[in-house]
Amino acid sequence: MLTYFEFGLRQGNVKASLCNTLIHTLLDTPFKHELKTGSRCNKVASRESYVRDCLGMWFLASSDHQSAETTSKAIDSFLHKSRNMIGAMPEKDFNNLKKAMKDALQI
Repeated sequence: MLTYFEFGLRQGNVKASLCNTLIHTLLDTPFKHELKTGSRCNKVASRESYVRDCLGMWFLASSDHQSAETTSKAIDSFLHKSRNMIGAMPEKDFNNLKKAMKDALQI
């Protein structure tokens, strides 16, 4: 089952590209863990997407133990919980993440 979303054009927008990378990094490991352990999916993957210069992400999962509909609902549930978590993040915490990233990029 493949679920994907696109949220805007890259077109030289470094902040949008960086945000896409940060969100993917934030969600990748928890996505794999939740769907492999909680939903018993045997193959799970996610990746950033830059198809046609459009930013987004792909989430893929398959299971020998459940239907495609159940797998799709598990992916959607994870994405809804993640959206709520990111939306509830205080601005101060988000700014700390940005600062840590800027500090890490200084050589």
